Amino acid sequence: MRNWLNNEKGSMTVYSIVTILSFIFIISALFMGSASVRKSQLKTMPKIKEVYEQDLEYKYGIYNQMTTEFSYSIINNGNIKYYATLKSAYDDVINNGKDNSGGTIFLQKNVTEDTTGLQMNKTVTIDLQSNTMQINKTINVTAGTLTIRGTGTIKSADGSTKTFNQNGGKVNVVGGARLQPSL
Repeated sequence: MRNWLNNEKGSMTVYSIVTILSFIFIISALFMGSASVRKSQLKTMPKIKEVYEQDLEYKYGIYNQMTTEFSYSIINNGNIKYYATLKSAYDDVINNGKDNSGGTIFLQKNVTEDTTGLQMNKTVTIDLQSNTMQINKTINVTAGTLTIRGTGTIKSADGSTKTFNQNGGKVNVVGGARLQPSL
């Protein structure tokens, strides 16, 4: 056998060349395949970026529209709902609450609110954030607890009318919120 290998010196060279060419072919095929995939990725990147930027601009447009048209919001099951009046936000927050507890009403901007005949009889929180709510009539709290929080202010339009009347209910002011005049 050894003699045969010594006599066939050219056959080992052929095997080596075939093996090397096979590896070169496989590596070239892998490179061409990955280059093709990368090329298609580079083509789609501007389209993806354009779609994401449009969606982001649209979302900011909706947010700006909602906060300029509506004064109040609530979060219900992870969804934000917007309202033009305190009464409509209050009605929705108590209807979606359990038993005697409602939820939180967020003040989105400075407002002047018509509170004629508004009575609160459930446990609700009004988060002023850093905004001011000016009211024209005293709000009667007849049951439950109304919590006012945030760093904003609730004040009467004339400066002397009470902001809240505790007729069987309770009003808590926390977190730096102010009532003018106070309770």
